Amino acid sequence: MTTPREALATYISQSQLSSFFQDSMGIYSVKSYGAEGDGTTDDYTSIYNSITDADDNGGIVFFPTGTYKISTSITFPSNITLWFSDGASISMDSGKTATINSTIQAS
Repeated sequence: MTTPREALATYISQSQLSSFFQDSMGIYSVKSYGAEGDGTTDDYTSIYNSITDADDNGGIVFFPTGTYKISTSITFPSNITLWFSDGASISMDSGKTATINSTIQAS
């Protein structure tokens, strides 16, 4: 069952996802943390920082449309939700892994 918070993440554009939503709704956009999503730039640090903040509150890590390159192995904890908008994906460098212990939603 989709929660109201998760449903809201589906309809929010990046420009609308302000600190208000992060503070009151627990939605953490990787782009708000500096991720480029261009498939070339290493977005690891931005994604890691959004995960850390969401992990503190059991929030949603939101991936707007784009390809997010990760050059370091990463673990997504169990108490967050990963939310991918249409056209969003993660591209891992060769030999690196993503361990996903969390719920994944897509829109």
